[in-house]
Amino acid sequence: MRCIESDDQKREAALRIAIQAGTLSTCPFHDDVTYDGHGDVEAAYKLGNRLFSDDAPLTNVFSSRREMTDYIQSVVNDLSGDYQCNVCAGLT
Repeated sequence: MRCIESDDQKREAALRIAIQAGTLSTCPFHDDVTYDGHGDVEAAYKLGNRLFSDDAPLTNVFSSRREMTDYIQSVVNDLSGDYQCNVCAGLT
C-alpha cells in the first residue's frame, strides 16, 4: 500500500510541476480535468530542477532529479494530446 501512495505522491507532484510550467493546463470550469497546455516539456524539466534545488519537500518526494523528470515525462505523455477540456467539448 505504501508503494502505491508513494507513486501517487510522485505523480501528483509531477502534475503540479507540469501545470505550473504551462506544459499541461487545467480547465477553468472543471479543475479536475487536465489537458495539453501547448507548453514544452523542457520547461517543466527546468522548473522541476529548480524546485528540486529550492524546495526541501520536493526532495522528500523524489529520490533524484532523474526520477522526478521521469515522472514529469510520464504524466505529460499520459495527459497530452487533448487540447481542450473533454467535459466542455461535450457541452458544445
